[in-house]
Amino acid sequence: MSAPFVALALSYCLGRGQIKLLGQRKRPWLEIQRCETDLTYLTHQCRQLHKLHDGTLDSVTDTIQTDGFYDDKRLRCHGEGLYRAYELLYPRDEKTVTLELLMLTGLRGVASFWCDCGEASTSGLTFSCPGGKTRAMVVHDWLTELGFTPYTPRSDVRSSKIHFRGAGADHFASTIRPLIPRYRHSTLRR
Repeated sequence: MSAPFVALALSYCLGRGQIKLLGQRKRPWLEIQRCETDLTYLTHQCRQLHKLHDGTLDSVTDTIQTDGFYDDKRLRCHGEGLYRAYELLYPRDEKTVTLELLMLTGLRGVASFWCDCGEASTSGLTFSCPGGKTRAMVVHDWLTELGFTPYTPRSDVRSSKIHFRGAGADHFASTIRPLIPRYRHSTLRR
């Protein structure tokens, strides 16, 4: 089992990825689903998983039809380290995101979380946390532990969004820019 592979699989599960138990033997599969316009990033994620995994990694891609013009592409991977990732992410068969789990993913987790849930505007950078206010509070604490200074406006106290403004946004962007793919750098421009 490779610790970097487990950390990478967990970081992909922070945004659009999930680990499911599939098949008769209930083996864990990492599943990431994206629009076909975002196929380049899905391919990048697949390459990173293959690069960090010790041994063979079974991966399957397929197309899921949608009601819109573009279909979704789905990547499913199965490898030895996914058992450990499943145990960490689903301790009682329910997805639980804790501060310890987020600290395990580190800056790479921040970068993949930004690629899935981040957006830039003229006023700053914003994370939209899936999972509601409780998960947003955990992510806020995680980002503070990593040395970033998130800004929470008084109007968004009950919101699931985390904001960066001014020098905090510049520090955040310069720190994670080397960790995200080159074609995603435009998502950090304000």
